[in-house]
Amino acid sequence: MKYYSPTTRGFYDDDIHGTRTLRIIDPSWVCPQIEQVDTDPDTGFTLDRYMIDDPDAVPRTIEVPNPECKIPSDAREVEDENYRALMAAQGVQPDGQPSATIQPSESGHPVAVFPPPETVEQTRARALVGIRRNRAPLLDALNGIASRAARAGDAATAEASDAAAQKLLNITVLPAFLAATVYDEMYAAIMDEYRAIADDAPASVKSAFIEVLA
Repeated sequence: MKYYSPTTRGFYDDDIHGTRTLRIIDPSWVCPQIEQVDTDPDTGFTLDRYMIDDPDAVPRTIEVPNPECKIPSDAREVEDENYRALMAAQGVQPDGQPSATIQPSESGHPVAVFPPPETVEQTRARALVGIRRNRAPLLDALNGIASRAARAGDAATAEASDAAAQKLLNITVLPAFLAATVYDEMYAAIMDEYRAIADDAPASVKSAFIEVLA
């Protein structure tokens, strides 16, 4: 069984932190006795009679607190299905949306609390962070292609590489990107533009886009 403590705001598992109680033999339990009769195996005469503990008696047990248990006293039980749902809410969310935090409800039970939904502007700002991060190695690769082509006297390749780089720099003001209202649409618009830039470029320049379009 799993538990949640509103005080520590942590989860506990009795397989790890110890069960809250133990079942032990009741110290006050007295084993019932039965008569034991010893007889002479040859004559069958009774040699002795005395009382012994009943070997078939089942001891009475009681439940007592487990002194080794590390589960806080205010911890509430959490069903496995609910626990899995809480862990999913706390994990990575679709579209990169913020994850939930686990907080205690008024009753002390754990609930997933999500931050307010992002505005379109916030989503776009988050998308731009990823776009610029992914664009940086592309620009570096195109700059390298242009430099090598210029040194080799290949003006056409150098110009094509510079043109592709300029298109990449303009990608953050792409109309399709600015018109998108959700993260997936923004990402799709950028990927479409990557493909268009690569398709318009000669093979020597298109090679810079292989990894991002893989």
